[in-house]
Amino acid sequence: MKKITSKILFTALVAFGVSSMASAQITSADKGIYKGNAGTFRMTPAGKSWTVDLQQKGKWERLACGNGKACRFTPTGTATLKRFFAKNPDLVQVVNGKVPGTKVQCVDSSLFAFCRLDDSQRKTHFIIDRQGNASILSKAG
Repeated sequence: MKKITSKILFTALVAFGVSSMASAQITSADKGIYKGNAGTFRMTPAGKSWTVDLQQKGKWERLACGNGKACRFTPTGTATLKRFFAKNPDLVQVVNGKVPGTKVQCVDSSLFAFCRLDDSQRKTHFIIDRQGNASILSKAG
């Protein structure tokens, strides 16, 4: 799966690499329902953090990060981005500013990160775990 995911991300990066630098900040505009191979997620801003609900058997359940506590996703710093993307060198290049016109920004819970990769023409959302396994998401609502 890692090779397929890397190919998908690389294809998205190549498509993005021709435009001017754009902001990829996660904002309230990213609120919504997203579908991907990893499941269906509902992203909701909660002050300076985000909550994530996972749809299971038709019901929404808050994503838990241990001890039954709900995951709180907060803005991800550069060092943490590089840890999440360590197995995805194309994304590390974006973090390092080596892909002109492309930015990536994430919010994370230390176990997972919800990210947006964008340029002036397109936004691609994905979720990635700390092992570097990513799933491209499409916004459903």
